[in-house]
Amino acid sequence: MKNFKNISNKINKINNTINKESNEILDYLAAYKFEIWLVILSVIAFLIHYHLAATLNLGNDEAHYYVWSLHLSPGYLDDAPLAAYCIYFFTHIFGKSELAVRLTAIIFSFFDGFLIYYFTYLLFKDKRASFFAFLFFLCSPIFGVVLSVMMLPDTPLLFFSLLFLISFYIAANKMDNSCNYSRYNFIYNSEKPGKVNKKINKNNNNTYLNANANANANANANANAKFNIRYTKWWVIAGIFLGLSFLSKYTAALIPPSALLYLLFSNKNRYLLKTIYPYFTLLIAVIVFSPVIYWNLIHNFISFKFQLSHGFSSPISNVVLFFQNWLEQFIAISPLIYIILFFVFVYFVYYILFNKSNKKYIFKKYNNDNADNNDNTDNNSIVNKYSKCDKDEDNLIQNPVQKDKRFNKYIKKNNEKENEKEIINESILFALSMSVPILVFFIINGYSHRILFHWPDIGYLSAFPLAGFFISSAINKYMNLYYGNNSGKYSKTAPPQNKICKNADSISLNSLKKNSIKSNNYDKNSKLSVKKFLNLFKLNLFKFFIYFALFIGFFMSMVLYYQIYYNFIPVSNIISYIDKEHRLHKGGIFKLIPHIPGKAKTADITDDLFGWAASAKYLKIVYFGYKNKYPSLFLLTHHYAISDELVFYGNFKPAFDMKPDIYNISGFLNQYDIWQNKNKLLDLNGKDAMFVMDNKYMINPVSAYLKYFKSIKFIGRLDIYRKFMPVREFYIYFMKDFNAEYALRHMSKRLY
Repeated sequence: MKNFKNISNKINKINNTINKESNEILDYLAAYKFEIWLVILSVIAFLIHYHLAATLNLGNDEAHYYVWSLHLSPGYLDDAPLAAYCIYFFTHIFGKSELAVRLTAIIFSFFDGFLIYYFTYLLFKDKRASFFAFLFFLCSPIFGVVLSVMMLPDTPLLFFSLLFLISFYIAANKMDNSCNYSRYNFIYNSEKPGKVNKKINKNNNNTYLNANANANANANANANAKFNIRYTKWWVIAGIFLGLSFLSKYTAALIPPSALLYLLFSNKNRYLLKTIYPYFTLLIAVIVFSPVIYWNLIHNFISFKFQLSHGFSSPISNVVLFFQNWLEQFIAISPLIYIILFFVFVYFVYYILFNKSNKKYIFKKYNNDNADNNDNTDNNSIVNKYSKCDKDEDNLIQNPVQKDKRFNKYIKKNNEKENEKEIINESILFALSMSVPILVFFIINGYSHRILFHWPDIGYLSAFPLAGFFISSAINKYMNLYYGNNSGKYSKTAPPQNKICKNADSISLNSLKKNSIKSNNYDKNSKLSVKKFLNLFKLNLFKFFIYFALFIGFFMSMVLYYQIYYNFIPVSNIISYIDKEHRLHKGGIFKLIPHIPGKAKTADITDDLFGWAASAKYLKIVYFGYKNKYPSLFLLTHHYAISDELVFYGNFKPAFDMKPDIYNISGFLNQYDIWQNKNKLLDLNGKDAMFVMDNKYMINPVSAYLKYFKSIKFIGRLDIYRKFMPVREFYIYFMKDFNAEYALRHMSKRLY
């Protein structure tokens, strides 16, 4: 029996140990569940992006940037050069392939998700908000599929813009914490610590408050001696990342004005405009960007002029164009996610500008003259609030040391609440300032100019954290209401209990933990009241809408994925039907849908990712067949996209090569015009050309090129199929005796 009891005791001990360890594991998983899901989803997305990047042909823009990487330069006509540098780096390590060209995109997008999560947590200290921001980023088709696979300038732009936002926010707010920042009057005081102590002692008669204020001022004085050394590094880091953003894409020029708006509206950090730090950061960014400036200087600022003329010249107001630009944004982000972002913007703009408690924070102009009055008013209000709540309890305490401890504890708690609210306001203002101006700029510009769907992408980097915080806060609110906090305020605990003062406010916008939402007064067996039932219904309905919005975004991404590989949506037939309705002058919704004449066969943009390898193979056979007969033959195209794809898949040599065999002469300025200088074009005088064009960029070659050649003859047509469906049609012409001098006279008007 004794042995049996010993065995049972050992078994019980083992079970207790297992239960204890399993509970610890479960607690650990519960504490880090958002991080675990973040890693799992990021790895799954990475594998999908890897598969797409390795199996699809290069798009037109990707091939263009690959050609850039063959001839590295401080600048290019179309955009900043960092995309070409990234492609050069990976193609020289792993060789020429679609995957090597896109490796930057899939690596940067993998880390973008973690940066979004960290950026949101840095702003709001809320894991649920961070995870929702990550989900919005991942479920938006433009971020979750397009810019995570396609190697475009936006890829490094998103990565370095996120790093800039993080480092700039840390620089501004960390430095502020190290300066003489009074917690009682919410102003930055640049005076010496001695003067601050005199002001506090002069305006406050309470012994405990003076002691606390003196200690605070002395601590600030000690930190103030260090901030020049400790926090300058964050301004330097922010400047480097801003410069790399400039090197990625010219639209990064919208980031500094947005940061300026933040500093202007932020009463907490407005003083930074009177310091050297923001300008020092901008100077570092300009230094990093200086190679592009130098290249433009020696090329008569041709790239800057091209971008300005491309985006701002000859505005033509057009409601249909505006609707088309907006519709592309609406679909690229996903409809319901776009609606959520719009509502969040409206809500927080109203909250920041029109909420009574924030008017002082945003609009009140503080200076040293009224600092004394603010000190006196705020400090007296704290003392009065404390005395009203704890007058009776204070009288029962005879020991002044205990009174001092109780009062200091109350002051500390009150400061923590005010500090938390101020940090939340500051974070909201920062996210709004770094997103709304950029998005509004492109919306307004879209009324008169063509705006591609990925141009405003940097504006959404701060929008997703704001949306995540709104959703997390709303969930906290409904949960607090359901579990007994009828005040409707955001709270860590429900109902709120304040040990110092029963009437004290409990204000917190942090995420609600599972173990903090259980009320001791809540009886699980009791029936739900109507009010609680409505709160529970609202909570579930709100969650359902958010999850449904994320599902729609994910579903659209999967539709795009299947459209790429299986081409199951007859896009050309749909466009043909719309064109037919336009021709019949039918009203209704067809008035709003833009007319695309002659584009039905090429309307499916996923076709651009197929057929180029086969096209280059057969065109190369035709080209070398004619070159055997005409040794001086060169290949001619009218659009840079065709030249770029043939360079990658056909190994043709562009004009910057020692022995070029492919040229581009078109009716618009492009990068080939810079590479094809006068001497190289004059070398082609009297030579024959084989002209190639496809059905996407069709022109009449006879009317366009007969003035440059003696004769033009049609050779034939090459059809490329994808799953038994036509993808592309190539038209091949033979052009005899090129007149280079005549062609240069026409080209010099736009280039030389």
